[in-house]
Amino acid sequence: MKIVDRILLDPRVEDVWFEGEDGWWASLRSGFCWPDGQTHALHEPDLVSLQRELKTVKECFCEDCCPKQ
Repeated sequence: MKIVDRILLDPRVEDVWFEGEDGWWASLRSGFCWPDGQTHALHEPDLVSLQRELKTVKECFCEDCCPKQ
């Protein structure tokens, strides 16, 4: 199985795509964030680094993930 397929199997990942010189991106599902970048997406130059950074993804309780009712 390719690395990109393994990343897509992660339940925290919504989508993965390549942006050429800008590297690889992964958007995270609602309820998760990448604390290093304080975003709902990961960005790394290669798939190995992207997969490694997934280990740092945490639950997110921001207003976008947990809207007030």
